[in-house]
Amino acid sequence: MKINVFRNFFFIAGICLLSSIGFGQTTFKNQYLKTLNDIANSSFSSVLKLMKERKYILDDKGVDSNDGGVYFVFTGKVDQELMVSYSKSKELVFIAQDLLTLNLVFCEMELQDKGFTKLSATKEKEDGINITITKWGKSGYPYRYVLHQSEDKVSQLTLQSKISSGY
Repeated sequence: MKINVFRNFFFIAGICLLSSIGFGQTTFKNQYLKTLNDIANSSFSSVLKLMKERKYILDDKGVDSNDGGVYFVFTGKVDQELMVSYSKSKELVFIAQDLLTLNLVFCEMELQDKGFTKLSATKEKEDGINITITKWGKSGYPYRYVLHQSEDKVSQLTLQSKISSGY
């Protein structure tokens, strides 16, 4: 009887370990995906330090008038803008980063390589510009990636948490 209890314990512990390795920590090589993932895995209190280490400059911070949440806007290399939004209770809502449209192809390739699947793809027109919005997700991964691919030169990569309205 005791042997079965220990065997079950080790079996369950092994499954938990494998699932945390497989799903809990996704690492990216792509600099844009890596940056968003690293911010998501940091805390509200450490995001400013992380961004400073990454050579981003804090341009703006404020309180969202709709829900009382807090946001930070950073500028990185070649004037790339990155926004991090937190809820009133300091939970991550979303991270959005502007990048050259060309770079979204590399983001999609790595998302696919890491086991993410395309959840949806929609086309919209914003200010006369065609935009394709693609959502990517992975079972066990707590966030979704949304690629806003513009026919213009600049597009947007967004990481959304479950409390984001677009999730």
